[in-house]
Amino acid sequence: MCDVPFPKTVDLALTGKCNLRCKHCNTSDTWNLDEELSFNDILDILKQLKNGKIFNLSLFGGEPFCYERIFDFLELLNSFPMSVSILTNGTLIDSTAVKYLKKMRFLKVIQVSIDGSCPKIHDWQRGTGSFEKATSAVKLLRKNTLPVILKAIINNNNYRDIENMVKMARELGLNGMHFGDAVECGRAAVYASDIHLEAETHKCIMEEMFRLKKKYPDFNFDGTLTQKMDMLREFYIKGPGNGSRGTFSTCGAAQSMLSIRSDGKVVPCSAFWTLECGDARKSSLQEIWDNSDVLNEIRKAATESLTNYGEKCEGCDYLSYCNGGCRAAAYYASDNDLRGIECADCFVFSSAYGYRLDKETVLN
Repeated sequence: MCDVPFPKTVDLALTGKCNLRCKHCNTSDTWNLDEELSFNDILDILKQLKNGKIFNLSLFGGEPFCYERIFDFLELLNSFPMSVSILTNGTLIDSTAVKYLKKMRFLKVIQVSIDGSCPKIHDWQRGTGSFEKATSAVKLLRKNTLPVILKAIINNNNYRDIENMVKMARELGLNGMHFGDAVECGRAAVYASDIHLEAETHKCIMEEMFRLKKKYPDFNFDGTLTQKMDMLREFYIKGPGNGSRGTFSTCGAAQSMLSIRSDGKVVPCSAFWTLECGDARKSSLQEIWDNSDVLNEIRKAATESLTNYGEKCEGCDYLSYCNGGCRAAAYYASDNDLRGIECADCFVFSSAYGYRLDKETVLN
């Protein structure tokens, strides 16, 4: 029996169906769409989450607006006091969708994915015509005073476009945007040569993020790239050897969050998309949370020193600040090793590879 409290954040994929075929998608083509949960199955899951007193429910897919009973489901959520976030590509949001979204009592935010400041860049990643539909959706949501934020997945095709995306977001009336990088699972593994960021590209991206943070101080940068900025700041402010990490500590995966696929399989988080740790059709979520070997192994790894596994960890001056990188990204980059090291993060944080930004760039 695990002594970690039931998670406060749960991701729920309503469906694996999607109207787009994005190059960076880590969930597509990874499970059987003919075995998706029924509406009653999902209702049962909501009841379990309510009993477990979760605070945050994040809806995604696939594309949640491809779910055939999406509007029934949005109305159903009014009976469950959970803060609701909806992750969408935006292309299916119309006046009907807005009508139901405006009725939602506990809607926190609608996150619309836009991966470039123009059709040429965004549509390369998501499909022809998707940019115009997504930006039109943002305008419609804004017009109806619904909470909206943008998210971009940064890769080799769009990393030079980050500032233009910031300008676009501001022109759309938004004061912030999420910037993340892809986990190489699903279609992202198929298109790894286009998605994967090499060391020099990582450095360019981080330099640009710090530059833009200074240039647009009133703009809220969020997402995994911002988390990396914060980690570098902490290192340079406190100095080598003064961090509190050095183990495979996780984010919320297996600690405070859980994800449920539309086929009922439970996974540690929405990035660990193929690492099954239970089946919601066969066991309660509480039973899975307490007894899953996968979840308990992730928790165990969070207490183990990186120096036992990373060949360059012992002499790294960043070691006490490091957590081995995103567990999901490391897992898929190291042949499904839960104790793998995410070398992409080493390029950002370790001095061993020569790509880490200097103190002046980070703090000034």
